[in-house]
Amino acid sequence: MVPLANQKVHQEVELTDFRSSPSWLEQRAKSSTFLALYELSEKLPTFEFILYQKPKALKYVGSNSVGKGKLQLAPVTTKVVLGSAGSVVLGFVELGGEKKTVCLQPCAAFTSPFWHMKTSKDPEECNMILSQASQVKLSLGKVSIQVAKNTQKIEPGDFLCLMSSEGDGEEHSPPSKRQKQ
Repeated sequence: MVPLANQKVHQEVELTDFRSSPSWLEQRAKSSTFLALYELSEKLPTFEFILYQKPKALKYVGSNSVGKGKLQLAPVTTKVVLGSAGSVVLGFVELGGEKKTVCLQPCAAFTSPFWHMKTSKDPEECNMILSQASQVKLSLGKVSIQVAKNTQKIEPGDFLCLMSSEGDGEEHSPPSKRQKQ
């Protein structure tokens, strides 16, 4: 092969390991988190609810009461976000020497009961809390998958209200105390 005028032929090519690429590591962290969330959600029992859009509310409409700690809702979503604030913070990972937050956000692709609970900072109003369900160890860090768990017996017709964390302004956490409609 004869090079054309003004054309440079490079004889050396530098190969790098794709596994150290920041974008590969980020996708790996998101995928591992998503897989752990999926596996957890498959283990949890399902319950019947009515979802209200405005105001946001989640009403339990099962035929039987649910004992304390037996109703667990996973924050099921397709949105695992790194490096920015999200509705549910799971932990941190190291990417290229930078510590990034691992968060979940609600998605529009489907409806998950977790994201429809009312939240409140008033313990008297709340009947659900966030509770660690599992930990995912990544080579880059670890994340804790949390579920909303009932703190008291839930009767048919009760609205779920998640206790929000201090300083948490998001409407994803704790819902309100038992309210009947």
